[in-house]
Amino acid sequence: MSSISAREEKNSKIQLIGYLLEKDKQGLVKYSKPNKELIPERIQPKSLTNKATSSTEQVKQTPKTESEHDAILKAVSSGDLYLLQELLKGLDVNTALLSTDTLLHLAAEHGKEAIVYFLLRQGLKLNLKDREGRTALHRASERGHTAVALALAKAGADIHATDLMSKTPLHLAAQNGHENTVKVLVHEEKKSLKNQTTVLHMAATEDDATLAEVLLRNGALVDTRDGQRKTALYHAVRQGNEKTAGVLLKAGAQVDSVIVDAAFELNRKSLLSLFFGPKDQTPLHLSALHNQPALMALLLRVGAQINSITQDGFTALHLASQSGHTEAVAQLLEGKADIHVKDKQGRTALHWAAAQGEVGVIQRCSLQNKTKHIQLENLKYVCQKVK
Repeated sequence: MSSISAREEKNSKIQLIGYLLEKDKQGLVKYSKPNKELIPERIQPKSLTNKATSSTEQVKQTPKTESEHDAILKAVSSGDLYLLQELLKGLDVNTALLSTDTLLHLAAEHGKEAIVYFLLRQGLKLNLKDREGRTALHRASERGHTAVALALAKAGADIHATDLMSKTPLHLAAQNGHENTVKVLVHEEKKSLKNQTTVLHMAATEDDATLAEVLLRNGALVDTRDGQRKTALYHAVRQGNEKTAGVLLKAGAQVDSVIVDAAFELNRKSLLSLFFGPKDQTPLHLSALHNQPALMALLLRVGAQINSITQDGFTALHLASQSGHTEAVAQLLEGKADIHVKDKQGRTALHWAAAQGEVGVIQRCSLQNKTKHIQLENLKYVCQKVK
């Protein structure tokens, strides 16, 4: 049995290479490394033509018998390209199965990349949906078939298509832990971003904090704007979705006046605390904590007290220095924040930067010091921490 399996695998590889070479001649596939294993990189959907039948053949809508139908299913699921080509002669590839599934759904589900390319070349429609409202890209993404998902996306499959449960292919890939698939789909999504709703916007609206984390971890742009010029953070705040808003803020989402207005309009204490912190923290403190220099500049222009302290004696500069937020530190120093203020532990902002090993903040704070005595005191503290 093992020798038969090996022979079948060898024949399958020969068929795949022959098929890809044929497509290469027709300009359908491009190879990035000529001396390496052939890996399809791009399909031009407009050049795909239906060559399953000749002009004189009569096209059948579906297989004649159940056994013929089963044979097609087996050929696709096993990746037998040669057999599939024979079985599809005279058939319409879009209606070759006796169900709402298409051949592309089946090939995507089983991760048969060569079959997928063959079917696309035959003109099989990319975005047909099954009874669950799912496309072939949904199937490939749900099962983590990254190469197939990428091939479908590059061929023009709709990354934002939703099923009956309002789930996109990216939702399914993330839910099932297929981070490589998430990464390639996020990359493809970014190529076409132009003031449109992304899956991150959807996650923010749905308060799907887990999905948002996965998307951001795999390269999603946190401040991308949709057709209304709104970011994911705006939608999270507008809907009162605190978990996702927290995830977006942690990822560095920028806070503007529109978002702050949305938070005040909702007037939910727990949500407002994301932006304005505990009672003893001012908006400037929280802006420093989340590295929001633009918002800090706005607050300072309207009269925020730059050296206001919390119950622990922290100024905004302390908080920015602790977190290593060099942009926030620069904004505060430009606004004449007092670098010599000590908290209840007797530490200045520079002490905290040294304790956390934040070199960029140390340099900025050191340049701001004018007194040799203070410089020596801080340098001593740095040296002690290094030891």
